[in-house]
Amino acid sequence: MEAIRYCKAYYLRDIRKFNHWADLCEQMGENLQDDDIVYVRDDFRLVRNPTLPDADHLLRSVTPEWQQFCQQVLQFSVPKESLTIAEGNAVTERDALHQGNG
Repeated sequence: MEAIRYCKAYYLRDIRKFNHWADLCEQMGENLQDDDIVYVRDDFRLVRNPTLPDADHLLRSVTPEWQQFCQQVLQFSVPKESLTIAEGNAVTERDALHQGNG
């Protein structure tokens, strides 16, 4: 399972403003209420619980239109601090693997 660097919570009512919500929504997303909280992950996947495995996705796919909606309407972006920390962790893990093989 891939590490998630960042996610942000939104009310589902805000997510449903996306024009293609009905087209991309997985069936479990149809049973949610407007006041339910969902999360946009750093890879733009929409999930009910950011700590569960990939089976928790509410959208079938991440499209350019979805990414644009997240960035422009929801004002979603990954803070630079999160990217820096994730990059630092990746370097540390790579160095540890390299040292173990040397």
